[in-house]
Amino acid sequence: MLHSKQTELGYVPSEAVPLLAAGLSLSTGDVHGAVTFYPDFRPSELSPSRQ
Repeated sequence: MLHSKQTELGYVPSEAVPLLAAGLSLSTGDVHGAVTFYPDFRPSELSPSRQ
């Protein structure tokens, strides 16, 4: 699910974390931790100068 959202949007928005956590039966902290720890995921959009 995280990879799917990352591919779809280019990042995993913070608004999606609670929904993803519920869908994965994990805490929001666990999902947020994965999104911010692993380099495969971005927690925010890249600015135009960094794309």
